[in-house]
Amino acid sequence: MNQMGGAARAHEAPRRREVIVMSNNARELLHQSIRTGAVAVLTREAAGSSGERLIVRLIPPGDGPAGPKIAADVEEGRAGVIEELIRSKAALRAAIKINPWAGITFQSILLSQERRLLGRRVTLRMPREVSVEQRRRAPRERVPQDVRVLAQFSMRPGERAAAQAPVAADVWDLSATGVCLWCRASDLPPRLQPGDPLDITLAYNGQEHRLPARFRHRHPMPNGGVRLGIEFDPSAAPAGASTSDTLQPLIDVLAQLRIRKANEQFATRSLGLAG
Repeated sequence: MNQMGGAARAHEAPRRREVIVMSNNARELLHQSIRTGAVAVLTREAAGSSGERLIVRLIPPGDGPAGPKIAADVEEGRAGVIEELIRSKAALRAAIKINPWAGITFQSILLSQERRLLGRRVTLRMPREVSVEQRRRAPRERVPQDVRVLAQFSMRPGERAAAQAPVAADVWDLSATGVCLWCRASDLPPRLQPGDPLDITLAYNGQEHRLPARFRHRHPMPNGGVRLGIEFDPSAAPAGASTSDTLQPLIDVLAQLRIRKANEQFATRSLGLAG
């Protein structure tokens, strides 16, 4: 493991709380949401916008317009805001909750509106791309900037992958269910796709933790880096092995480091005020 993370260390990237997952079934989830009359929250994407939002309920195809449009009844939102959005063709971010841990998001614009007896009905442009946004089901511990937790991962040999050299990375944050890694984009296997099985090793303070996992998503970052979302795969672990039991000692260490750092910062600020 002495080569792990050496290349990734040169890159710095902003910390982020959300994980965005591009999924092959994202568009089907959108159509399912339309068929079931799901609620969507529309917010304007332009910087400096007022932050007003529209809450709409999607209309199944039989009750809405034909063609590449989405019909929705407005449940919350001012008429003036709707009219301005249609006139300006402002980009909107639509978010639909699928379950407590995930939802879909896409970009669209308002095309038109229709005044009805009990409110307003609007039409949105059908999006070209749909993303699945997954909320973390387990709390994640960020790795402090002055600490290194190293990783190596490789695609598990199978139909789509042959044996290959592992990729070195730095751990950005960690939970019992997944890990965020940082590495060079040029180091990634060219055929890596969401859902591909991985073998991953995490190393810190002389101890290594080997786990089966699945690649979920990637985000390009500055200076040729890439941020990877990886979910551990308990179904591929040896019988009797527990991901949470394997990683909990390391997660506890990261939590202790975070608390210690916070206490040191508080003490420093207190001394400065006292002086």
